[in-house]
Amino acid sequence: MKLVKSDADMENHPSVINANQTGVAKTYLALVSNDSVDMDHLRDTFLSRGFEVDTAASAYELLALQANRFYDVVILDANIPGDDVIVTLRRLTRKTPLSAAIVRSDFSDELDRIIALEVGADDCINKSCHPREVLARVHAVLRRISIHREINVGVSFQKLIFKSEFRFLGWALDCNDRQLITPNGVKVEISSVEYKILHCLLLQPGVVHSRQHIGATVLNVDPARDYRTTDVYISRLRSKFALYTKDKIIETIRGSGYKSIKEVEYYRGL
Repeated sequence: MKLVKSDADMENHPSVINANQTGVAKTYLALVSNDSVDMDHLRDTFLSRGFEVDTAASAYELLALQANRFYDVVILDANIPGDDVIVTLRRLTRKTPLSAAIVRSDFSDELDRIIALEVGADDCINKSCHPREVLARVHAVLRRISIHREINVGVSFQKLIFKSEFRFLGWALDCNDRQLITPNGVKVEISSVEYKILHCLLLQPGVVHSRQHIGATVLNVDPARDYRTTDVYISRLRSKFALYTKDKIIETIRGSGYKSIKEVEYYRGL
């Protein structure tokens, strides 16, 4: 566990529960749903009550959000795209045990609710619940976990930095410090662009990303004019991996693009 050295460090770190200028702790909430209209209603309700709210449309997008911020509460629909809700809940409770999780669903089977609660959900509610009821349930959950935090953390919770990294074949991509670390603990210097490309590939292990996609979404270049830019950065990353391993961390899919190895684990915790 690493502690923030100063108040200035704490305020500037994206993975810390910050306090605003009045000293009142902010409450961060992630909404995960592919129903944009429903999500907008919930987001507006929580924003009006002073919450900091981020939204995601899939389990993969939630992972990306968690790489940069700790969430006090995650509200997720049972039918989100990507990993199913049980896999997502297990990841949440294993990697961020101090976060609360609330599942929204049209649960018709009592067994479904029991399973969700057993694997880590703090509450299960029907999707038809009014936003004000969802708000009330969030407040109730926050009251419960605040006691748990005080008992189990043992230090000022506002001063904790949550470790966030991708792990693969002994390597680690540290999302806090944006560093690449070898199996022997050597820190490999990578540029901000190289970090972004590697982060993009590791976020969806084994999924092929086209040059055009990486160029447009990660590098912010015109794929039609700068189609070789992605190749250059991928080549640089491979050269750095090659200094320490013969494993093909990044694979070229001829005519399609690039993908990372499948054996990637996302870790987030103290």
